[in-house]
Amino acid sequence: MTESRMIRCKVQPGIFREEYIVSIQTIEGGTIKPFEFVTDARSVEVNGTPAAGRELDGRVRVWLVESFGDHLSILVPASSGSDPRVLSIPPQAAAA
Repeated sequence: MTESRMIRCKVQPGIFREEYIVSIQTIEGGTIKPFEFVTDARSVEVNGTPAAGRELDGRVRVWLVESFGDHLSILVPASSGSDPRVLSIPPQAAAA
């Protein structure tokens, strides 16, 4: 069974009021790269209201698939029209 976690992210407004565009740091081929996805606003904690051209720090709910010493394997939520994805993130991205 997977465990839900909140991880650090950057938050921008989505096209619709009930969604956000979220950016997280991922590990791909040993390199840290940003990954953006659209998710339901109920899955995101943010102080304030993101506005166009102004991203805010926040936390997004993901599901932990597996924990390794140098990275975490997570499942990010799918938005309508997209499939869920399994990604690798650095352990320090996990929110306290």
